[in-house]
Amino acid sequence: MSRPHRIIHQGGIYHIFQRGNNLARIYESNNDKAMFLRALEETLAKYDHALLYYVIMDNHFHLVVKAGLASLSQFMQVLQRKYTFCYNLRYQRSGGLYDGRFCSLHVDNERYVRQLIHYVAHNPVCAGLVSSPDVYRWCAHRSIIDRVPSIVDADKLLSHFGEEESWAMQVYQEWIAKENHGVVMREDCPVVERDEVQVYLDRIMESFPLGSLERGLLRRGECPESLKELRKALIRQMQGFGYAATDVARYFSLDYLYVKRIFVTDTNLSTEIMRGRP
Repeated sequence: MSRPHRIIHQGGIYHIFQRGNNLARIYESNNDKAMFLRALEETLAKYDHALLYYVIMDNHFHLVVKAGLASLSQFMQVLQRKYTFCYNLRYQRSGGLYDGRFCSLHVDNERYVRQLIHYVAHNPVCAGLVSSPDVYRWCAHRSIIDRVPSIVDADKLLSHFGEEESWAMQVYQEWIAKENHGVVMREDCPVVERDEVQVYLDRIMESFPLGSLERGLLRRGECPESLKELRKALIRQMQGFGYAATDVARYFSLDYLYVKRIFVTDTNLSTEIMRGRP
C-alpha cells in the first residue's frame, strides 16, 4: 500500500513528533542530544524552514516548524539520516532508530499554537525529569528566556504572543509558567472543542499508511485482526500528542477502559525509559 502524500502549506506551522523504535532511547547521553542539535542546525541551514520550538527527550523529540518552500519530508529525512549515521558510528551499531514515519500536524489557529508551545515545553515536567521548563537544558525555552542566539527563530515564535517584543516575552513567560492550559488535550481541562479534536485526530490517522476503507473500519470500531497492532500504534501516537483517552475512545468507537489500558501501559514503559531505568 502506497503512503499518502503529505500536503505542506508554505508559511504553515507544523508540529513534528518522532520517537524511537519500541520507545527505545535515541539519545544515550547529553552528548547525543548535543549531536542531534548540531545535525538539526546543519539541516536547517540547507532549507528555508524556520524552527520555532523544540524539546529533546531520551526517546523522542518534538519540533515546531514554520514551513518554507522546500519539502518538509525531505528536510526530516536528511535530519534523521544525519543523526542516525552519527549515532550508529558512535555506538558501533547499524539499522534505524525511529518508529516509522515522523508524524506532522498542521497547526492552523493561534490558540493551538500557544497550547502546543506549552505542551512541548512541559514534556520534561510531565515525565518527572524536572520541576519546571526553566531548568531543562534540551528545550528551546531556555535559549528564549536567556535571550541567547540559537537555532530557534525567537522573533517568529514571540510574534504569536504579542506584537511588541518586550510585551510578547512577558506574555510568553507567563504562559509557560502556568502548569496547565489543557494543552492539545488534557482530560482535566478540555479547552479544545470536540469538532476540533476530530480534525486533529483525523490528521494523525492520515499520517499512517491506511486507505479510506481501513480508516472507516477503525472509526466504526470494526477492526480486523490484521489492523489491531496498527490501531494500538495510532492510539499511542495520539497519546503522544497529549489527547485524552476519552476523546480517543470516542474517535475509534471503543470502550474507554480499553484505550486507558493502552495509555497506562505505554506511559509506564515510556516513563521507565525516559528516566533511564532498566
